[in-house]
This record gives sequence, structure tokens and C-alpha cells, in this order.
Amino acid sequence: MLYPKGNRGSPCVLLPRRPRSGGEQDKGENEMQSRAVAGMNAVSGKYDYKYLLGFGKRLEAMAAYRRHDIENALELLDASTCYFDEIGNTAMASSNTLYRYLWQSGKTLQRLCQALRKGPSD
Repeated sequence: MLYPKGNRGSPCVLLPRRPRSGGEQDKGENEMQSRAVAGMNAVSGKYDYKYLLGFGKRLEAMAAYRRHDIENALELLDASTCYFDEIGNTAMASSNTLYRYLWQSGKTLQRLCQALRKGPSD
């Protein structure tokens, strides 16, 4: 447990950092994620480490989803799920499956909303 300096009576509350502006935050996160994925792909490609291959594909899928590239995100997520299935990591494979269902339902809902905005066809 963390305590403030000089006070051993009550624990220190760790507060989250103040959010930055959207553009600054997205740019920093994208750069960090790109470096992490590149590093994972280098190691996993060299040693054929399926967990890192799966996790790298998962991160790429999440980045594609944030860019609203749903089709590519679903393909990358499926590839990630295959790697996790190969090594028997059912927790990660199941988590990917949940993401897939959520992303697909969002895509379906988006199409429905667009159709409703257009109105009935004549």
C-alpha cells in the first residue's frame, strides 16, 4: 500500500492523469502502439512465437477499428484468434470473439441507422 510522505495513517489515492486533447493523445498512442507492434512482430517473426503473433494482430485490429476500418479489423482479429487457438489460450481467443461480436453488431447498427436516415425506398 502506498502512503503519502510523512503520513503512515492513510493510504495515498492514485488519481489518473488529466486527459490531453484528443489529437495529441491519439498521435502519442498511435506512435507507441506502432512501435510495440513492430517490436512484437520482429521477435515473433524471428522465433515463431505464436502468443506475440496473436497479440500483435490483436493490437493491429484495435488500431484498425479506431480508424473505422471495420473489415480489416475483423480480419486481423480472426488471425489473432487463430494464433491463440493454436496455442490453446482460450481466454484470449474468447476475448477476441467477444470483440468480434461487438464490432460486428456495431457495424450492423451503423448500416441500420444509415438506412433509416435515407427513408423508405420507392
